[in-house]
Amino acid sequence: MRAEKQLTDDERWAAAGPMTVSPGRRILIVCPEAPSPPDGGFNLRVYHLATQLARRNRVTLLAYGAADDGRDWDGLARTLEGVHRVPPPAIRAAGHQLGALRRRRRQLASLVRRSSFHLNVLRSDAMQAAIDGLVRPAGFDVIQVESSGMMCFEY
Repeated sequence: MRAEKQLTDDERWAAAGPMTVSPGRRILIVCPEAPSPPDGGFNLRVYHLATQLARRNRVTLLAYGAADDGRDWDGLARTLEGVHRVPPPAIRAAGHQLGALRRRRRQLASLVRRSSFHLNVLRSDAMQAAIDGLVRPAGFDVIQVESSGMMCFEY
């Protein structure tokens, strides 16, 4: 019995060939981080959802991220019709001490507000502007929101 060779992410992307635009639906996937490389349960699920949908549809991804965040933005761009990233909100991007202190303050404040801490932890004006800039002119057929934390935006 011969052992199968494990392919690297780059080899998988190369084997997939160039992206072809499908005549299917226009789908926007909004998630808190880029799902590639698919290195955990959430990212694995979103990655496969996006790539399978892209086989028959025009899929655009919008996620928080930075060029040096370890995510495979180039690989996603070769597979999907569009890939857009927004700098993460300060509460996620800040150093551990400042981030933890800011997080605790927001958690305390949420006790007296009408909305939960979880619902607003990913909120940023930059992400709302990106959503507005993509949704209004493009006319997506489907907007797939990955993570309940991303429901703090107007779609």
